[in-house]
Amino acid sequence: DPCPRRPRSGSSLAAGFDREAEARAPLLADLAREIRRASPADARSLREFIEKIDEVLASLSDEREVLRRVDAWPGAKVEAMRELCHLLAELDEMARAARQWPRLDPNSRALRSSAKAATVAWACDEERGKISRFADAMRRRIESIERTAAADVARFAGHGLGGVNVEVKLLATKHASLTLADRYARVSLLAAERAVRDDDGPYGTGRAKARELLAGAVRFALRLHELAGGFDASSREALEDVRAFLASIDETREEV
Repeated sequence: DPCPRRPRSGSSLAAGFDREAEARAPLLADLAREIRRASPADARSLREFIEKIDEVLASLSDEREVLRRVDAWPGAKVEAMRELCHLLAELDEMARAARQWPRLDPNSRALRSSAKAATVAWACDEERGKISRFADAMRRRIESIERTAAADVARFAGHGLGGVNVEVKLLATKHASLTLADRYARVSLLAAERAVRDDDGPYGTGRAKARELLAGAVRFALRLHELAGGFDASSREALEDVRAFLASIDETREEV
């Protein structure tokens, strides 16, 4: 039987990387100059430039070994660009998830008028819990980003990446969270309306439950108001509907 091939020695591997670095030197030198000059104007330009870098680096047999043989490779700037791109993508994803949070369908099987009160209450509580957990996670992550934002922005600017405004993206993500205030209020209204409808009298537990639900919606909205620095049109309208329904509950009680 033929003898198995012996593994390449460390010296032969190093020599191979030396030859590869020498062969790729013109291409990598041009790319390094482009990276040092790069100053992307927006998140899309940044992402496209990183894709261009990655396309070249993917062709190397061992990125780390070859690049450490390249004179003055701007590795710190490349890492800063990747970090900034990841941060912007994370903020975009949070904002998108909040803005696209689905509305509960009042005509669904669990919520239609013929559904049992307990079924409606369970479905609404489940949805309120999902919204609340997502909003809390979103708020914690935004606050974590904000704690280091000033230093991070300065560091990115030091690498020539000041054209991509992290603070604007952060503010847009905060504003997107207000969609959650609207959704939470609408679900709470749905549950409150059903609680009042199925109440057995003006002093029964249904009205008390409705007030509790709506007060919770107001508290939730105020937390997001604090995060975003204000309300938008949809969240403001939802809170007006909450206020109007609370007033109608109290008026009904006074008439009896």
